[in-house]
Amino acid sequence: MRFSAHSALESARKILNASPLRVAQPDLRIGLESQILLAHHLHTDRVFLHTHPESSLTPTQARRFFESIQKRALGYPIEYLTHKVSFYAREFSIDSHTLIPRPETEILIDKAQEVLHTHDHRTIAEVGTGSGVIAITLALQNPKIHIYATDINPRALRVARQNAARFGVDSRITFLHTSLLDGLNTHIDMLISNPPYIPDTYPLPLSVRYEPQEALFGGEVGSEILHALIELAKARKIACVCCEMGYDQKADIQAFVRDIPHKSLAFYTDLSGFDRGFILQF
Repeated sequence: MRFSAHSALESARKILNASPLRVAQPDLRIGLESQILLAHHLHTDRVFLHTHPESSLTPTQARRFFESIQKRALGYPIEYLTHKVSFYAREFSIDSHTLIPRPETEILIDKAQEVLHTHDHRTIAEVGTGSGVIAITLALQNPKIHIYATDINPRALRVARQNAARFGVDSRITFLHTSLLDGLNTHIDMLISNPPYIPDTYPLPLSVRYEPQEALFGGEVGSEILHALIELAKARKIACVCCEMGYDQKADIQAFVRDIPHKSLAFYTDLSGFDRGFILQF
């Protein structure tokens, strides 16, 4: 069967409307997502689809488009289907080996910037860099810093290195395949991380189940890695720790830090008003 852009989009809408994803995400932007996926497979943009609705798809283009629609209908993230994600007004490459950056993590960048504006921190470490969006964004905004970005997943690091090279900051980011800061002996001024912080038994929504589990689950309680980062910073005399956390982990972090000498502990909220992270200064 031959498809025009218009008929392909109409068929895609029917598939997505009848999918379990529609039930799990009632506000699913079916028309928009169908256009994004079709434009991706046609190597064009959505404007072209609107101005050339009768343009024909080749059999290969149609097959690949509907394969991606079927995956999307099962909840597979659109970012993994297009291999693109928007973060801090920039487009980064991504794949299924990396966590999908959320808008909430842009606030972590803003909070780190506030620290960098008032302190002369030149050497930064990011634990769990994933696709590298945090390290790369900080490097682009702060030409004088050097960042050591670690991850336990070598495939994620491959994506991060590609992103860093594309944005021209690969000379100022050292990517390391390691856990936490193991093997890194350089003095660090500031540690930043969006670590796994979901409890191991927490049932994931459909939209998150395809993301790498090691980037999501933080242990039995969920805050274990956050605790480890704080202890690591204390042991290594790192002046500042900037971390994202779960919406219900503020009291846990406050209790954990209570007996640890520090200068200040400040929490911040996300766009919905939920507690989402902290800045700990030693």
